[in-house]
Amino acid sequence: MANWRRILWTLTIFAALAVAPSHCDNGDDDAEELSTGNSGQPGIPTTADEPALYELPVVDEKDAYFFEPFATSELPKRWVLSQSKKDQADKTENEKYDGEWAVESTNISRMAGDFALVLKSAAKHHGIAAKLDRPFTFSGKPFVFQYDVKFANGQECGGAYVKLLQKDSLNNLADLNDKTPYTIMFGPDKCGKEAHLRFIFQHKHPKTGVFQEKHWKEPSSLKIEELVSSKRTHLYTLVINTDSSFHIYVDQKEVGTGSLLKDFNPPVNPVAEIEDPEDKKPQEWDERKTIADPFAQKPESWDEEAPQKIADPAAVKPDGWLEDEPEMVHDLAATQPEDWDVEMDGEWEAPLVENPKCKGGVGCGKWTAPLIDNPKCKSGGCGPWSAPMVDNPDYKGKWAPRKIPNPDYFEDDAPYKMTPIDAVALELWSISNEVSFDNFLVTEDLMAVADRIATATWKIKAQQESAAESEGGLSYTIIGVIVATVVGLLGIVLARTYFRKQNLPAGGGDSSAAAAAEKSAGQQTRKLIEKTVAAAEKTAEEAYDDLPPLEGDEPDEGSGDNAESGASAESGSEVEEEEEEEAPVIPAVRTNKAKSRARRE
Repeated sequence: MANWRRILWTLTIFAALAVAPSHCDNGDDDAEELSTGNSGQPGIPTTADEPALYELPVVDEKDAYFFEPFATSELPKRWVLSQSKKDQADKTENEKYDGEWAVESTNISRMAGDFALVLKSAAKHHGIAAKLDRPFTFSGKPFVFQYDVKFANGQECGGAYVKLLQKDSLNNLADLNDKTPYTIMFGPDKCGKEAHLRFIFQHKHPKTGVFQEKHWKEPSSLKIEELVSSKRTHLYTLVINTDSSFHIYVDQKEVGTGSLLKDFNPPVNPVAEIEDPEDKKPQEWDERKTIADPFAQKPESWDEEAPQKIADPAAVKPDGWLEDEPEMVHDLAATQPEDWDVEMDGEWEAPLVENPKCKGGVGCGKWTAPLIDNPKCKSGGCGPWSAPMVDNPDYKGKWAPRKIPNPDYFEDDAPYKMTPIDAVALELWSISNEVSFDNFLVTEDLMAVADRIATATWKIKAQQESAAESEGGLSYTIIGVIVATVVGLLGIVLARTYFRKQNLPAGGGDSSAAAAAEKSAGQQTRKLIEKTVAAAEKTAEEAYDDLPPLEGDEPDEGSGDNAESGASAESGSEVEEEEEEEAPVIPAVRTNKAKSRARRE
């Protein structure tokens, strides 16, 4: 009985280890309670033990053309919901911009007061926009745009890109729709297995005044799918310099760079020459590289009527050939399927299989002699004759229309000088909901403004989200300990049963023999239990060593050698009370825990 108590103690210890990673105490009995927001993420601590890390960033008006950190839970007045519908759409409800928006707490630990704009509706059109504090004009200064976004539920199909609207493109932001003119579109986009980081700018033709989209040639090495599916907050930054170079950053790491002149499709500047649409290929133009030799003649010995292959006259049918047996027969073992419909599927016939009579024999079916080369062809030739191919003396090459100057040609050396921007807009369709946008920033200073804002906002979010992921759930070490313990205990039960059967006399016996066999089995099982529990204690100590250090974690009182001696004394008193029962495992594991904590300190 004592052995089974010891087993129960061991199970209790590992059950406690299973919840230790997310609920370890700091010397107090009560765990810190967390509030949970709408997104289901770890919330803000209800206790004041940990200081808040987040403070609302302050940006001087002269340093930013637009900055929106969403300071409260109410939508700022400058943001206007679209009351429009998709351009040229009918009057059905599906084409309206009726997707809901909300400003909600980010619910990230130690970031009280941080809010974000959240796309709330699934499978809806969403539209919302806000005017810049002052228009941004592309003249003599870099353009920097930055924001962070989080797909709390991942994304099946939809975008989280931002449109920077052309100045004076809308008199009323409520009229925003998919045809509203924009200067730049930037941000992640995903549908199915296709995921992209969009960077599109509208270039104005200097002659016609028509705008044309220029799409960034996104490198194949860019893995946007991983960012969208991570369910964590990511920071997207676009920098366009006055020399028309650009840089793209994700989480403050450069993922793309290049030139507006070279790295977009179609290119900014058209080709200088084009093919003449009026030019036609002359009739006498010969594009044949080789022709049949006009001087070649068929040899006199060539027999065009004779075949190149004939049946071998010396061949004979092998003995045992079953000429009357077909090679394929209907499968006699096949049965008509139960769902076979004669009216729909026609009369059922068994499938054909190889004739079993042919498997052991030489062959079945009609026998024909094998084909051999016609001996009559050796002297000259047989079959249809054709002249050999030779180079065409009149070959002029592949014809192409002549080139003429491109009437639409122009050369824009500074595509950086785009149409001024005066509004930020989100015009999106999304299958998934709970997409959060925060910290929109338009500035001209990457280092002094954009990086400072990122450090004060996104970086804290990223750190806290990472910490929440590492603390939440069971660690692989703990899971391994639990599985190993259950398997070990199952082995003990099986071993005990085996030893009993091996020691019991065959055909029965007296009670003393049975008792002796029981005692022998118990002794063997006891040794096995001692080895298993010792191994479990060692694994438990290693598991505690693998746990991350906890802030404010102090070793338990009485840890170390004193704790071990206390455990020995405690176990000794229990042995006196019950002779067969050994010291419980708990004091030893507590000692290991204290030692592990002391090492971390």
